[in-house]
Amino acid sequence: MTMHARRVSGALVCTDRNLGAAVNGISFYVHVTAPNNQSGMSAYFEADISGTTAGHCYGLGSWINTEGVSPVLAAGHIIVPFEGGVYCGEAQATARIVFAGQYHAILAGAPASLHAWRLNSATYGVTALIAAASPESVGWVDGAGTSGTQVGYIPIADIVSKGKVFVRCYSSAT
Repeated sequence: MTMHARRVSGALVCTDRNLGAAVNGISFYVHVTAPNNQSGMSAYFEADISGTTAGHCYGLGSWINTEGVSPVLAAGHIIVPFEGGVYCGEAQATARIVFAGQYHAILAGAPASLHAWRLNSATYGVTALIAAASPESVGWVDGAGTSGTQVGYIPIADIVSKGKVFVRCYSSAT
């Protein structure tokens, strides 16, 4: 099937399953038996570029733009351009589950800088780097201290106009 680019009014649904009234845009439903797919079971996007870039290049973008004179975002709810995760209805004792994403930097040489994320909140201070639903969400351990031997550090951020900042690591949690 070939689909030509054009404006779609309403939802574009590619499925053999009734997803109900929750579909507001493009929706895919895929069921795979015994999956072994390194590129993506539900969707895969790839873009090839050549020549010298004339600006930033994004492989995939997602924005939520509020419309109207004064939109009100309800208290207690989140607004987020991407939501994803892994749901398992059964125990996965031998599985290694990565629910936030896997990113690669496969390079022929070292760049001037290499980062896993780039954050830009304009001029507003970020409340915290991670919004955790529970202490377990970030691996919190009660009573951790600094009496262990400092074994190194992790460069946690490279801040424009501030430089690199670090998290110190210790040999024990006491």
